Formats: sequence, C-alpha cells, structure tokens
Amino acid sequence: MRTTALLAAAALLFGLVSWAAAGPVVGTSANTIPQGTFMIDTWTIWKNYTRSYTDNLWAEGDDGWIDFPEANSIVSASLVPRVYYGVTDWITMRVSLPVEYRLFDSEFGSEDTNLALGDVVIDPKIQLFRGEDGYPRVAFLTGVRLGTGDVDGTPSCSDGSTDFVVGGAVTHDLGPIVAHATAVYWFNGENDNGHDIKNLWSTTVSLEDPLTENWSLHWEVTGYLGEEPADYYRFYACPGVAYNGERVTWGLSSMISFASHGGGGVSYVDFDWAPYFKIYYRFF
Repeated sequence: MRTTALLAAAALLFGLVSWAAAGPVVGTSANTIPQGTFMIDTWTIWKNYTRSYTDNLWAEGDDGWIDFPEANSIVSASLVPRVYYGVTDWITMRVSLPVEYRLFDSEFGSEDTNLALGDVVIDPKIQLFRGEDGYPRVAFLTGVRLGTGDVDGTPSCSDGSTDFVVGGAVTHDLGPIVAHATAVYWFNGENDNGHDIKNLWSTTVSLEDPLTENWSLHWEVTGYLGEEPADYYRFYACPGVAYNGERVTWGLSSMISFASHGGGGVSYVDFDWAPYFKIYYRFF
C-alpha cells in the first residue's frame, strides 16, 4: 500500500515546477548579445526519478527519502529551444518554448506517457555594468513563465501557474578562467487545482576552465531553496565539457544530486543524476 501511495503521489507531483532560471554548461551569465543580432540555443535533459520524500513520522527511509521499487519508472525529459534578440547592446530578450515528456510506469503493469508543449518563458536580461577596467559584468534578470503547457494529460506537462522571476547575474574574468554567479527568486502562482506553489530561490555558481583554444571544462553547482510552509532544497554538482567554435558552442554535462530535502509545495521526488546537453548558434 505504501508503494502504491508513493507512486501515485510522484505521478501527480514530479512535474509541478519546471525550473527555467539556470542550468549546467553554463548557467545564466551577465553577458548580453550585440544590438540587432539573434542567437538561438537548445538544451535537453533526461531525469529518471529514483526516490520520493515523505514527512510522515512513521515512514521508513533515509532522512525522509524512500527509494522507488526497481520495477517502476518515473521519468521527465525536456527539449527547450530558445531565441535571443539584442534590443540594445545592454538589453537581451529571450523566449523559450519547451517540449516536455513524462513517463510513469508502475510495477503493476500500468503505463502513462505524455508528450506535449510546456510553459512559454519570456525573460529579458538588462546589463547594468559592462565590466570594463577589470570590473565584473553585472546584469538584472527578470521574466515570466506562462501557464501555457498541457495540464490535462496524464502525467501533466505543466502545473498551469503563471510565475514571475527577478534576480541578478555576475560574470568576471579571472585570468583564463571565467566565473559566473546568479541568484533569482521565483514568485510562483497557484496551480491548475488552486494550490499555491512554493516560492523558490534558484542559485548557480560556475567556472569555465579552458583546456585549448576551443575546448573547456565547466564546473558548476546549482541549487533550489524554499522555506514556507516547510524547508525545501535541492543541490546538484554539474561537471561538464564544452566546445566553442566561431558561431557554434555545445556542451555536455551531468546534474549530480548531492543534497536534497523536503517536498511540500514543489516536488516530492528527486533523481541521482541526469545527462544534460546544450547547443548555441550565434548569428553574429
């Protein structure tokens, strides 16, 4: 009975939040693109969820975490193309239109899958300091995630809420290494069932460490934190490698979970690791 309840909860809740603020290789920087130019990128990730969090006092598990039976599969995947446009040299607009995939396969032989559009995200970046004379580049980040994704499928690919984000990014050249740091706060609305989604902090610290003229190693840590009504956090180490060409940049990395707690109001499930791929093309 406990297994059935856990899997049912996971099927309903693993897609509540589709974080769009940052990701590995490389998380959001303070850089903008030149006025009147375009850039496109696409990133994709595959998450195979392995455990569920419960705050039941009588539950058995590791700090509230209970592993799913091996016969079950709970998977989410995202393919997210994004278009950038340089409004000015210091304002870049970005629009994202994700395609989402969900799979819930239970040990009892039932399987539910859903492939559908996710939530459109519009998030401009405003560069406040250009980073001249050895100073870091600093940008203001803001945006909105519209509840345009599929909420009726089983499992759903959106929670139906409209969410807003504000925050900042810093990029600084440390000799050959480039460092990025971001912190944004998501004001999440009510989902399609009228439940209030927990507001979240999203933070990223990353380093680009060049190996050759075109190849670099990337070291990144990404975290998500919330407090009300109960503590919630997820932290991931994201090592990766990237190739930087004249117009094309691509990178491959892995999100590796190293600290996680809580679930109420966000998501009750987590994964051990997830492969991540991103590719950019610059029209300038």
